[in-house]
Amino acid sequence: MSIGMLQNYSQETLGAKICIDNSWPFFLRALDSIPNKKFCTTIDYGAADGGTSMELWGRVFKKLGDKTICHIANDLPSSNLLTLADNLNELRAKFENLVVFIQPSSFYSHVAPQASINIALAATTMHWLSKIPGTFIEHIHANKVRGLRREPFRAQSVNDFDSLLEARAWEFEVGGQFVLVDLAQDDSGHLLGNNAKDKDMFDTLYDIWLQLYKAGEVSKSAFEGAVFQNYYRTGEDIWQVLNMPHHKKNWIVHEVSIQMTPCPYRSQFDLDGNASAFSEGLMKTIRSWSERTFHTSIVEHGGSSTAIKKLYDELQERIFNSPNHYSMDYVHHYIRLERR
Repeated sequence: MSIGMLQNYSQETLGAKICIDNSWPFFLRALDSIPNKKFCTTIDYGAADGGTSMELWGRVFKKLGDKTICHIANDLPSSNLLTLADNLNELRAKFENLVVFIQPSSFYSHVAPQASINIALAATTMHWLSKIPGTFIEHIHANKVRGLRREPFRAQSVNDFDSLLEARAWEFEVGGQFVLVDLAQDDSGHLLGNNAKDKDMFDTLYDIWLQLYKAGEVSKSAFEGAVFQNYYRTGEDIWQVLNMPHHKKNWIVHEVSIQMTPCPYRSQFDLDGNASAFSEGLMKTIRSWSERTFHTSIVEHGGSSTAIKKLYDELQERIFNSPNHYSMDYVHHYIRLERR
C-alpha cells in the first residue's frame, strides 16, 4: 500500500495545519448543534502524528467546557504512533476531563463503537483510496490524466466516499457532527499544487521521475508503478454521493464549500525573498506525503533508494533556481454533516 507519511510529518506540513485551522468556524457551528450532554466522544480520522490538528482540538475541548471527553485519534498502524501518543498526552495534560485513545486501523472499517461519536474531523485524509483501481503510464496522478485512464480512479473515489459515509453513519450518535476538510478539484481544474499561475507540482514530479527513468536510475516497472493511491473529488463527485438515498436518510448536509489556501512557504518567500529556505521548506512538505508512493514502487519492482534522494534533490534545486514559479496551494471541500 503506497499510503504513508514521513516520521516528521507535522513539522513539515505547515499548510495542512492552516487548512485545519480554517475549519474552526465550521466547528463552532457544529459545537452549537451537538446534543447537550455531560459526556462527549470526539474522533480525528486520519490524524497522522496528531500535530497538525492539536491546536484545533484544544479549542474544541476548551469550548466543550466541563464535559467528560473521550477523544480517539485514528490512523494506519504504519503511522508515527509514538509521536501521536506524545501529542495526545500533551493535550491530555491540559484538560483534566479528557481521556485519549489511539485507534490504529484503516478508516475504511469501523474505528469506533456504534452510535458513539458526537463530533469528528477528517482533514486532508479521505482522498486516499482503499485500493489502486487501474494503471496508466502518462503521469503519476489520476487527476492529471483524462478519459478512460482517469475514470476507474474517479469511480473508486465515489465508491470509497460512499463506503466511508456508511461506516461513519454506523459510528455517529444522532445529532453527531462530522466536519470534513477534503482535498478537492474545483470547477476550474485547480487542485493541490495547481493554481494555474505557477508550475504544476504533479507535472514537475512526473517530469523528474521520467528523467530518472530515462537515465537508468529507475527501472521501467518501478517507473510505471509509481501512481498515487488517491483522487481529488470534484463538487459533482461529492454531491453524487451525498444525494444517494441512503445518505440522505442518514445525514443532514449543513454546509459544502470549496476554498483555496495559499502555500505558506511561497507566502513567506514573497515577504523575505529567501530562496534557500523556500526551496527546502516546499520540497520537504511535498516529500512528507509523496515519498511513500515512489519508495513503494521501487521496493515492489526493484531499484535503488538513491533515486528517491535524487528526485527530491532535483525538486529542491528547481525551486531554488526559479522560486517565483513554484508553490503548493491547497484546494479543499469544507463539509459539515449531521447524523439524522
